[in-house]
Amino acid sequence: MTTGSLTVLFEDPFWIGLFEMIDQQGLRACKVTFRTEQDRAETTLKGRT
Repeated sequence: MTTGSLTVLFEDPFWIGLFEMIDQQGLRACKVTFRTEQDRAETTLKGRT
């Protein structure tokens, strides 16, 4: 069984996305730093399933 999660955090001045996946091979994680709050830019994530 595979499970995953996305946690979104605000660490002034950045938004942070923490992706975590647990499967038979163990825990895998990825940290993504988005633009600053002042940029007010739209960020789109596209993933494959």
